Amino acid sequence: MPTYSEYWVDYSARKISGAAMAAARIGPNGERCTGTIRYIDAPHLLSTKHTNKSEYDDLIAHGLKVRLVHQGNTKDADSGFHGGVSRARRAKAGADHLGYTGVIFFTNDRTTLPDPAAWRAYLDGAASVLGRERVGAYGFANALNAAVGHASAFWQAGRESDLVPHTNVYQWNNGRVYISGTECDLNKVIRDYVPGGSSAPSTPTTTQEDEDDEVSYYPKELPVSMNESGVTLPWDGRAAVLNVASTGTVVFVGKPLNWGPRGGTGGGDTTVPGVNPSRVEVNQPGQYHIPAGTTRIYYRWSCATPHFVWVKAT
Repeated sequence: MPTYSEYWVDYSARKISGAAMAAARIGPNGERCTGTIRYIDAPHLLSTKHTNKSEYDDLIAHGLKVRLVHQGNTKDADSGFHGGVSRARRAKAGADHLGYTGVIFFTNDRTTLPDPAAWRAYLDGAASVLGRERVGAYGFANALNAAVGHASAFWQAGRESDLVPHTNVYQWNNGRVYISGTECDLNKVIRDYVPGGSSAPSTPTTTQEDEDDEVSYYPKELPVSMNESGVTLPWDGRAAVLNVASTGTVVFVGKPLNWGPRGGTGGGDTTVPGVNPSRVEVNQPGQYHIPAGTTRIYYRWSCATPHFVWVKAT
């Protein structure tokens, strides 16, 4: 299991005051709540489940992080590009009213993913309105794997044992927490994501290590290659995992080669037992061990559709 850095809530029954939320101890060891993911819609369409300007400002005033999610129903993801455009316009109108410039999550709120292509197009439609850096994806592991390259932040539901490597926030499914009598989902933060703006009143200090983490984490799109192609990915020497995700067809992978300052450092073996290391199937990212000391990763592939690779320190 990953290490969790913060504990947040999401809820829909009523508004919660900033004072109550900031005082709530919701973590497994009594950790305080430090943030929330709140529903949003266009200002003239707000209902009980949505945040509003008064609640948002109160939460921020009490030092809480706020992220936003937009959802019409469980089948939003089937509406494709034009549906994503329509939903993102509504979400943006609400976010603009709040003064919020951060990520907005869009949802496939069900265990199944009937149409992965429509889901990706839905996220692409949202990105055409907000910019890719402000689009987040919410769903189970199947939806988050399909969303790689189409969203920049990932909020996962389902079993904790099914967490995918690119998840930012995990929505715990083994119970609920309560703040001022309001039932809330508990969310465990693995890695917060803030695109070019924040719900916080001031910008946090970013260290060089933080910047390196961000650069290394986000996926790089690689083109179609019917014959084997290769690319060299720079790295900073930390032990890591190279992740590979398909967008439509099998990716055939040559074992990644790794170099340190003075020659080979080995590695490149799959980290997923029982999986063929030379094939990355659709919606099942491949993972390859990158040992400490690696400063360059040479990755080889062939694939009939574009795919994505990214490196994450372990």
